[in-house]
Amino acid sequence: MPPEVEDKMGDFKAAESLIGCGPFVLERYEPGVKAVFARNPGYYAKGLPYLDKVEWLFVKDRSTQLSLFRAGQVDLPFYDARIPRTDVASFKKSNPTYPVVFWDWLVFALSPSARTRRPFTTRACGRPSPSPWTARSGSTSSSRGRGGKSRAPCPRPCANGGCPPLSWARGRDGSTTIRPSLGRCWPRRAFPTASRSSARTGPATARSTSRRLELLAGSLKQIGVELQIVNEEYGNYIRGSFLGKFEEASWGPSSLFTEVDGYLYNFFRTGQPNNRSHVADTELDVMLDAQRRYTSRSSRKKIIDDIQRHTADRVYYVYTPCPKNVSAWTPWVKNYGCKNSFDRGAQLEVVWLDR
Repeated sequence: MPPEVEDKMGDFKAAESLIGCGPFVLERYEPGVKAVFARNPGYYAKGLPYLDKVEWLFVKDRSTQLSLFRAGQVDLPFYDARIPRTDVASFKKSNPTYPVVFWDWLVFALSPSARTRRPFTTRACGRPSPSPWTARSGSTSSSRGRGGKSRAPCPRPCANGGCPPLSWARGRDGSTTIRPSLGRCWPRRAFPTASRSSARTGPATARSTSRRLELLAGSLKQIGVELQIVNEEYGNYIRGSFLGKFEEASWGPSSLFTEVDGYLYNFFRTGQPNNRSHVADTELDVMLDAQRRYTSRSSRKKIIDDIQRHTADRVYYVYTPCPKNVSAWTPWVKNYGCKNSFDRGAQLEVVWLDR
């Protein structure tokens, strides 16, 4: 942080303290209305960005956001241009010239995690299974035919994390065949033996997200487990999920990382803040540390695959299918592309308007 800002302003709470080296700099901030960013004249990439200004409008209501977008009053409907999958068909009819793109996000399948100090994660039937009970018709319909097989714990877009599901779900006899009967008995041991359990989750702000949790509860009900959904205030959810305040399961997305170490080390290494299931596995810790030391790509890939097989065998988390995102933008926005990043300035660096 620049010390001169602290010397002048005392802290970094004011919008005017936002000093950076990105393609755009803050020009004006109107609380509750909008933030205006102007082209950075000192940007290191000569000739970029192409846009002179970017206006971020603070519109809380999702339906209002989409109405403005359909009418062409805003160029992007959301910070990463996402639109609800449920609205895709009607949107294509009302705005046939707008580009619509399906894409994979670097967030692994929304997953209920369970405290491993409780009897949640015992292996069942002598064979692990990659959640066939959550991958049936319900999850497929939720994805509108655009669902993706979960390559948990590493998301599908991870270049060096592609361990195929059937590979990391291999049984002790070497077989990779998933039998539905075995899959159905597995969740009984992944959740408490009682017929009732609860899952704490954050505010259900997205219709698609809340719908997936409802589908999960319906799948569990088919094998005799009644899952009670408890919506927590966001701060309580974060503290309870990561600090172990919840005694039963919590449910929510992973953070977004661009390297598989983020999904492996953060979620499974003993003592890590992101270790939601409070995994404490010495054998796994050794492998997690080792994959950080390998410089050979092939050697590291082998141990990453071994880590995924190990975690699938122990079932420390339950992974559900992760549908593709869908994004759209106005036809006069050129050179825009879906990007796995929170750096929206960089995403707009090479974009221009043709109107």
